[in-house]
Amino acid sequence: MSVETQTAFIQEEQQRYKQPIMVPPMRYPLDYIPASDMPGNFRRLTTVGCFPTDEAKSEANAFLEHVNKNPIQTWVFGYIPAPPHGDITRRVIGKNGYYFKMTTTLSEVDFIWHNRVTNKFLFWGTTNFRVVKAMNAIRWRIHKVYSTPPPLPPRIPYQAEDISDDEEEKEEKEEKDEKEEKEKTDIKEYEGTSTIHIEYDFTPCFMIKSLTQVDNPSN
Repeated sequence: MSVETQTAFIQEEQQRYKQPIMVPPMRYPLDYIPASDMPGNFRRLTTVGCFPTDEAKSEANAFLEHVNKNPIQTWVFGYIPAPPHGDITRRVIGKNGYYFKMTTTLSEVDFIWHNRVTNKFLFWGTTNFRVVKAMNAIRWRIHKVYSTPPPLPPRIPYQAEDISDDEEEKEEKEEKDEKEEKEKTDIKEYEGTSTIHIEYDFTPCFMIKSLTQVDNPSN
């Protein structure tokens, strides 16, 4: 299947999927965590590998600093299952967490994280409304990603090297060298035994047109 055919097929699929994405309602289990318990909660998550890299630990610590500075005494926590397919999960999260960050801004939830150990999306916020709004937004995105084909990779034009001129020059040079070598051989064959009369065809290459043997007058 050619690239053009694949592009047309994917465009048709995208047009077919351009319809409202309906996500069925869901009742979320929410927990309420006292602000004083938040550091211990995050220590347990770090111990089980929820924040495996230094960058992840840094983001978790930044959120805990925000918790310490916030006068809220009780935080709302919720979670939803992440997609079982890694490529879908990456598209849901977005490059460098783009869609997670956008969701935290629009829903005013405070922190969203993907726990790879349990494969769940975790949400922390100050109110039920904000946490549920963020969870609904991510669930909607999961359905959207599953129902939308991935974008085409960027097409890199193939640049073929034009070697036709080089081949012609090479063939001309080989032909010229071959003729020059033949001229030298013909001259050596008659040298010393006969007087050689050479007729030249005055072309730019001065190629020998013919060789005529002239009898030596002394014989």
